Amino acid sequence: MKGDAPETAKPAPKPKPKAPVRRGGTAPKPAQHQLALPMLDRPLTGDVHNGRPLMLHCYFAHKTNKSNPITELPTYDDGKIRIEVRSTKSGCATVDDAEILLYCMSIAAEKLARGEPVKQDFTFTLKDFTRVAGLSQSGSVSKRLGEALERLKETNVKTNVESGRKIYVEGFSWVENYSFDKGKEMMVKGRKRAGKINSVTVRFCDFLWRTVVIDKNLLSYNRDFFELSPLKRRLYELARLHCDNRPAFRISLEALRDRVGTVQELRFFKSDLEAILNENRQNPLLGYTFVIDLGDRRGKKAVLANVVVEFRDASYPATGIEGDVPLIDETYLHDMKASP
Repeated sequence: MKGDAPETAKPAPKPKPKAPVRRGGTAPKPAQHQLALPMLDRPLTGDVHNGRPLMLHCYFAHKTNKSNPITELPTYDDGKIRIEVRSTKSGCATVDDAEILLYCMSIAAEKLARGEPVKQDFTFTLKDFTRVAGLSQSGSVSKRLGEALERLKETNVKTNVESGRKIYVEGFSWVENYSFDKGKEMMVKGRKRAGKINSVTVRFCDFLWRTVVIDKNLLSYNRDFFELSPLKRRLYELARLHCDNRPAFRISLEALRDRVGTVQELRFFKSDLEAILNENRQNPLLGYTFVIDLGDRRGKKAVLANVVVEFRDASYPATGIEGDVPLIDETYLHDMKASP
């Protein structure tokens, strides 16, 4: 009716916080100035880095299952190197959890490049970590980070892998301790809310610190690495490591399965590799590709024990690789000298 006040639209309800998601296919945003907190490391501006020993072997579970956590990974033992990974009921640290280690190693690499000392403690903002890892800053990212750090601390690794130019037989957890610097609790619409995380402090284990500071044994990663699935990440790491100084390498299907760190039957593992190629044969692994050589067959079926996978730098055409393509086996690996 005339003279009545117009109806006002009710404000739309605020969406509930969602689980942290990746910014699909987008590069990390430029680094911004971090909070002025004491001992805060600079935001990461350069490449993501990882240590060669961590790329060579599998130390992390591909996924976590809260109802039935993976508390032990398959033991690796080739007669010279042995790796045992076990954890508590919280489960073994996962490939996603290792993002925190990669982030800290990348900060360390930048410090070394600037000629600065690198300590075992790293302090950073949640905002900068989510930027680099490609995670949205949703309400659950703090919980995800806390669970990841707990698994990194509770996972125990026992190995004799060389670190710090020496061979130690040692047991360690990836993170010795961690802490959050949180703001004060707040009342929001009559409900108490936890304070926002201002910064996170993580203390590296000796094994990681020696790999970074003494060995300086690091390789840079494609910044879209965090967008890959766990299987693609492991394949990328192996391709990045072994194609660093050569255009291609070959590895048996069984050896590749062990390096990836899965207990799948070979036929299922081969099917997963074929599925990746069906998605993108030209560049399935951020600059690297691979082909599956079925080798000798019995009738129409391939003998899985004879199947070999050839990885190569995607910038090289298959016919443009000169010379023999090395086969990555245990003898080769023992003789390989990984230079920084």
